[in-house]
Amino acid sequence: MNIASNRFTNNKTAAITLEQTNLTESANTQVNKDKINHINLIETPQSLTEQINETPFLLSTIEIPEKKIKNQSKFKLGLYASINNTWLNDEDTRSSFDKNSLFSSKMAFGESRGLTATYDFNAKVGITGAFLIQSKVKNKIGYYDNGYFKLRTTELNYTKGFLLVDFYKTLPSKTSKITRNIVHSKLAFGVGPYLAHQKSSLIYTDDVITSFNSTFTDWDYGLKLQFGQEKQWNSLTFGYGINSNIGIKNILKNQSNIASNINIGAFATLKYQLF
Repeated sequence: MNIASNRFTNNKTAAITLEQTNLTESANTQVNKDKINHINLIETPQSLTEQINETPFLLSTIEIPEKKIKNQSKFKLGLYASINNTWLNDEDTRSSFDKNSLFSSKMAFGESRGLTATYDFNAKVGITGAFLIQSKVKNKIGYYDNGYFKLRTTELNYTKGFLLVDFYKTLPSKTSKITRNIVHSKLAFGVGPYLAHQKSSLIYTDDVITSFNSTFTDWDYGLKLQFGQEKQWNSLTFGYGINSNIGIKNILKNQSNIASNINIGAFATLKYQLF
């Protein structure tokens, strides 16, 4: 009887000891988990800080295409100026190209100035219009008269307008070394009609006026070509290149002869982006 009682007591003590051991291990495990969670909570703000520090880079990366879009499809208004080598394609000028002719064509320059406007539909196509308050055409012919060399100068003053369809090729953007701003560049080729109204005309030989507002018609029209490059800093755009006007109308009142305007030269524009 005593032996059985002792066995029961020993078994019960062993069970209680095993249960206490399990509880201790469970408590230790929970403490370790709490420590791990505490460490994670401490480390979490650091990871958030890293994400926040990366945010400006991500925002700047997103802003770059927005700036590119902002510089497209905009309306610009500004100033236009050009200096051209001009010819009056008349009978005497055509004769001057003959080696046996007594006529010789001399170089003459005429300037143009006025207002211009551009609207870009997208990065590849746009339109350009201009109203030129002053557009001058000069022609000089040298010839011999009774053994004396004389110089006959023809001068026509116009107001002129033109409308071009522009085709663009975008060039890589660069950063200005002076202002540190991004400079957007593109090539532009334009073609379209022009229309001009004559304000005055005169012909003079040496220093003597021989004709005034009596030889040429009031209107002229033809084809205009223009090729150049544009550079844009923020809202300002500077353009430059070469241009040519090819007249297709006979501008002589005496229709038995034929004369038209031809010129080629350099132009420059300065435009401000309105919207």
